[in-house]
Amino acid sequence: MVSAARIVIAAGGTAGHVVPAIAVADALRAEGAQVSFVGGQRAEAELVPAAGYPLDPIRVEGISRTHPGKALRALAKAALALRGARRILRE
Repeated sequence: MVSAARIVIAAGGTAGHVVPAIAVADALRAEGAQVSFVGGQRAEAELVPAAGYPLDPIRVEGISRTHPGKALRALAKAALALRGARRILRE
């Protein structure tokens, strides 16, 4: 017996990214896959659970092109988010 595929989707920020990802998740689930999401606290925090999918939160933010300090902070958060994502994928 073949076990169902486990898929983790990373999409976030705006509904323009999240809604198409949910459509892909719906198609994958229709084929028998187990689908979950990983993302931040923007549009995905509301839209993903409302669509019936689990959301594992990670702390992320966009990289500023105009403020070097904010860009460095975003890179540090990205490194921490990578650790969090690895933890989520091991589960």
